[in-house]
Amino acid sequence: MLKKYLDKLPNWLKNKYVLVSCVFFIYLFFFSKYNLAYQYKLNKEQRKLYKINAELNKKIVDLKRIDDNLKQNPLTIERIAREKYGMKREGETVFFIP
Repeated sequence: MLKKYLDKLPNWLKNKYVLVSCVFFIYLFFFSKYNLAYQYKLNKEQRKLYKINAELNKKIVDLKRIDDNLKQNPLTIERIAREKYGMKREGETVFFIP
């Protein structure tokens, strides 16, 4: 009965090298340590890290621009001190309006 089914198979499936290769690839893709699911997870994590890296690079560029502006323009330092930290000059009254 088994021979009847084996006779119906194409010749290339009866080849032992093809059979061993198929078994090897099935093992590699589904049962090994680095299977397809693990590769997909790593790829997803890599894309997430690239996105975070791009956002951090944008922040670095913005902070460098602000730093250069602070080094070159003393009025910027005064503006930031007044807006962010609520500092004022002597004899000056500051009202905060939310």
